[in-house]
Amino acid sequence: MLGTRILVAYDGAELSAKALDIALQQLRENPQISVDVVFVEEVAPLRTGVEVVDEDIQCQRDAIFNQLRDKVATVEMVKLHRLRGQNVSYVLLRFAEEHNCNLIVLGSRGLTGIREFLGSVSHAVVQHSLVPVLIIK
Repeated sequence: MLGTRILVAYDGAELSAKALDIALQQLRENPQISVDVVFVEEVAPLRTGVEVVDEDIQCQRDAIFNQLRDKVATVEMVKLHRLRGQNVSYVLLRFAEEHNCNLIVLGSRGLTGIREFLGSVSHAVVQHSLVPVLIIK
């Protein structure tokens, strides 16, 4: 068993879907665990402090979240969380700490498609996490 309270970072990318599948497999094998799936919407406030989100981007985010909700709708012990923040890795790490998660599962790269071994979010999570991190490649 990988952990008893697993945080899965989900952004709609193929690797985040694989991360979710791995966590759901752990849940099927060990029904005493729980899975928190965290979808973080990155925001960049203007200097005035007001957030501006492009309507097309918001529609894409809504579609990704709705697809995620449909995927886990019938799975018990899975909680979905839709959060917002300026720094995705910070939001994930804070969530893990506040909810006593003992494993973080995330893809090595997200939707940006940058061809590095680790994307900026996964790199920051690995560097700063107080709990084990499983990177899906």
